[in-house]
Amino acid sequence: MIYFIIFINCVVFTLDLFGIFSVFKYSLLLSSNPKIYSFFTYAFFHSNFEHLFMNMASLFAFYKLLYFVKEKVLVFVYIFSLICAAIVYYFVNVHILHNDFIMLGASAGVCAIIAYASFILREIGFLFAILLLSFVSIILNDNVAWSAHIYGAFFGILCAFLQKKLKNP
Repeated sequence: MIYFIIFINCVVFTLDLFGIFSVFKYSLLLSSNPKIYSFFTYAFFHSNFEHLFMNMASLFAFYKLLYFVKEKVLVFVYIFSLICAAIVYYFVNVHILHNDFIMLGASAGVCAIIAYASFILREIGFLFAILLLSFVSIILNDNVAWSAHIYGAFFGILCAFLQKKLKNP
């Protein structure tokens, strides 16, 4: 299933390069005026090849690192965190900060998997990498939804914590 997610991301990126989504792409991205499905579909669009490659390579690497975790658990963590991070990002930006925005990319889900791995493997360095990446984008004033990385990481840790509690009450 992880391979399928990577495949779909690559197909959507390729089709987007050829303008297949040009007429209705905006409704598929998360924005300050979203459609209900855009809380999920935003994750399949990437701004450029580097964005796609870094997200999918990280997803693949951490999927392989977590070989002992059932794939359906990782898929759940990925999708759950993508959606929850998008909801929080939307709420904070629209209702608290009053910002207009457009968000795309799978980074929230990828950061969730990385944070999940950090919790499961007890490797704090993975969390440090997420924080470093997020804060570097703030300093560089990059057009990156850095807080979505943090929200995704939070939901990844939450999933790992709840899984541990449910297994060992």
